[in-house]
Amino acid sequence: MINKLFDNLISNAIVLIVYVITLLLWNFNFDFESLLSYVFFPFGIIILGYLFFGNKIIYAFISGHIIYFFICNSYNLNLYLPNYLFSSISYIICVPVTLFMFKVLNFTVGVGNIYILDKTNIYHVLLITLFVSVIFFILVISFGLFNKTSILSVNFILGNLIGGSLLIILLKILVIISNFFRKLFRFYIRF
Repeated sequence: MINKLFDNLISNAIVLIVYVITLLLWNFNFDFESLLSYVFFPFGIIILGYLFFGNKIIYAFISGHIIYFFICNSYNLNLYLPNYLFSSISYIICVPVTLFMFKVLNFTVGVGNIYILDKTNIYHVLLITLFVSVIFFILVISFGLFNKTSILSVNFILGNLIGGSLLIILLKILVIISNFFRKLFRFYIRF
């Protein structure tokens, strides 16, 4: 029981810290008037967080959006979302909704050859990113029924797909480089 609680706490802490740091770095590094501001890298953190830690990290994303909101308001930073509440809810639930829909459609997601979508295969993760972006689009449009939909929402949806995919590809490249140097180091240690 204590190990499970500790595992949940550590998982949420890791995802929360990485997510808030990524949000802040993205906010500081991209001018909102440039096209690069629509390449939303934190979307990749959302996808990878849910894929590898499961739904237990939803608290990290809820806390992350609340912390980010207060940091932006305290330091007069521009919030990147047109309607922060509905957009935040869409970000938080788009991956679990997509994974639930996969389960209903018998598309299993896991690690290994017995699963249709292997979450360790970069191509499958990029395909999941595409589907999650579509679900995010549907959620934003649905929430737009209650609130005026902004044309910026469409730009952010494309930014989610591009930014999330680029972050996932960048992380894969870092893993490949790390493995290469690890093998190289082991090779030199033997001789």
